[in-house]
Formats: sequence, structure tokens, C-alpha cells
Amino acid sequence: MKYCQACGQQNVDDARFCEKCGANVAEAAGPAAPAKAADALAGAISVVRGNKMFAYGGIAVAAVILVWAVWSIFFSPMTAVAYGTYADKYTADISDSTTAIDAVLNDYTSYNDGSMQVTANEWSQSLAVIKKEEDKIKSATASLHSLRPPMELSVAHERILAWADFWNVQYLQGLDNALQSIGAGARYDRVSQRILGIWTTSMSSASGTASNNLNRANKDVSLSAASDNSGD
Repeated sequence: MKYCQACGQQNVDDARFCEKCGANVAEAAGPAAPAKAADALAGAISVVRGNKMFAYGGIAVAAVILVWAVWSIFFSPMTAVAYGTYADKYTADISDSTTAIDAVLNDYTSYNDGSMQVTANEWSQSLAVIKKEEDKIKSATASLHSLRPPMELSVAHERILAWADFWNVQYLQGLDNALQSIGAGARYDRVSQRILGIWTTSMSSASGTASNNLNRANKDVSLSAASDNSGD
């Protein structure tokens, strides 16, 4: 059988012209169809390779976009406005919680009668409120540490963190140590003395330094906690 070199049509061995296109097949040497099939296969392979390269290119572009998005969300500096909004919120949360704790402690300092004792129910309720506010202080401090200030507010950010860390570490440690030494059944005068000790020892010069840091940061970032001056 002969194959037309022009169109690949199969013809009888003694044919001189292609039955399909009329091309001269008398001088045809060897089958043409297999050659065309090979060419088609080579073309298909080329297309597949091209598609793979396109796919690889698309994956690379997607990876670049993903890296950029992650960097923008988690690592790039915030705008000054966004930073100020969050810094004000979290510092206010800390200030509000310390005020709430002081309100609970004030209930005990108003009684100095050595004959009266703190009941178990009363003490349990007070500790529950204090624990809730302590958790708020810890959460707000962690949130402040996660902020990404713009370069021009980096110094203010460090001062805010120093203020927050005082309340989150020194203040809470002193508070917890004092509360552990009291417990239900303690006399009101003893509870009052321990609480006053928290305010006079744990919150003396360190408290002043912390407040000074916040007030200095307030010059660059508007902070309601600085105007409240809570915990001084």
C-alpha cells in the first residue's frame, strides 16, 4: 500500500495518483501516514510541555502573591492611624481593668474592724472579678505586643509596651502574692493592710515610671488611658 505524501491517503500499490487529492504517488517511497502520526505526536508532546510550563508559571505567580499577602497582613508596618486606634483601645482596656480591680480592693480597705472576718462567699466573688480583669490585662498586653507600628511611632510603641508590661507583670505578681496570703476567714484589718501594701510597695516608683512612659507616648499617639492617668 502507498500513502500519499501530500495528504496521507492510503492508495493501492500500483496507483500513480492519489485517490483523494490527485497528487502523484508513483514515486512515493515508504508510507507517509506514520510520518504524519509521528509529527502529530511530537506536536502533542510540545503542547503538553507548553501547558506544563504555563502551569508552573501560574504556580510561581500564585506563590509570589501568597507571600506578599502574608507579609502585608502579618509583617508590614501598620499605618499611623490604624496603629493609634488599636494602641488606644488596648491601653484603655488595661486601664479599665486596673480600675475595676482597685474598686474591688477598695471595698476591703474601707473596713478596719479587727473583729470582722471575710466570708468564703464574699472572698470567692472578689477573686472571680479580679481574675476576670487580670485575664483582660494579659490579653490586652499581648495584643499590644502584636502591633506593628510605623517607623515614626516605634519609640512611642516601646514606651507603651513598658507601661503595659508593668501592669501585666509587676502589678499582677504583687497582687497575686498579696491575695494568696489572705484567704477567706481573714480579719478585715489584716486584708486592708495587705491591700495597702500592694499600693504602696508594688506601685511606688515603678508605677510612676510606667505612667511617665505612657504620658510621653501620648505626645505621639493619642491615648485615652494617659488622660485617665489610671493606676498612678
